[in-house]
Amino acid sequence: MKTIDLHVHSNISDGSLTPAQVTELAYNAGLSAYALTDHDCTDGYKEALMAAEKLSNSSSGRPFEVIPAVEISAGYNDRDIHILGFYIDPDNEELNSALALTRERRFKRNITMIKRFNDSGIDISYDELTFGNPNTIITRGHFSRLLIEKGYAKNREESFSRYLNPDTKFFVPREYIDIKETVRLIRQAGGIPFLAHPLLYKLTPEQVEKLVSDFKANDGAGLEAIYSSNSPEEEIFVKSLADKYDLMICGGTDFHGASKPDLEIGVGKGNMTIPYEILEQIKKYKGETQ
Repeated sequence: MKTIDLHVHSNISDGSLTPAQVTELAYNAGLSAYALTDHDCTDGYKEALMAAEKLSNSSSGRPFEVIPAVEISAGYNDRDIHILGFYIDPDNEELNSALALTRERRFKRNITMIKRFNDSGIDISYDELTFGNPNTIITRGHFSRLLIEKGYAKNREESFSRYLNPDTKFFVPREYIDIKETVRLIRQAGGIPFLAHPLLYKLTPEQVEKLVSDFKANDGAGLEAIYSSNSPEEEIFVKSLADKYDLMICGGTDFHGASKPDLEIGVGKGNMTIPYEILEQIKKYKGETQ
């Protein structure tokens, strides 16, 4: 059975491995394809593509695809939600200009958060948050990793509950592009927009359905139904919403390497299977709509 992973991060955003390392890991895990979905950035795709071509063209190579993609943070009812864009043009000027603005806003937010930590006696710096990659897109995941490394928190859950969630004094909200504009940017870049992990936003089932309905109304194409933290019942619920609103489904582990050590590429916590047929459906949709 051919399998895929449509939600993977490198150290271009908040993963711990380079795009080439992620690509090699995905290939060696037996995947037929994976999507590099770094946060608000497309810079890792070319490195990943070169690594994939080298692997496929080796003496023992096999067909293997890296899907150009992105995960964009968007605003929705004062919440941060994430939208995946598959098969984007990574060189699209309008998309990259919008992502650059998003990264600038993120940088200013991060500087303010660092000051709040320092003012409270928590010794962290911007350089430390990059973990040796000065071009990385710093997210709260970087803060979490550093807080754990320096002994301010025991694990990711504690770092968020004590320091990084919106109800803490260290958290600083960001300015976001709204859903409509995010979907439009993905579409005009040739991409296909999917709502990432709909059950992670601390919404009631009714609110999740309203989010899905609004996403569909704004030209969204699909939902991430197969996801590492979803229970079987939750996966069924998201798939039922996809059916109700005539949306496709996708699946991904949200692999980050050492940043989320309990997740393995392709299999999540060890029990995930994302069939290649899901990617075939997305490709068919792309061919019919573009």
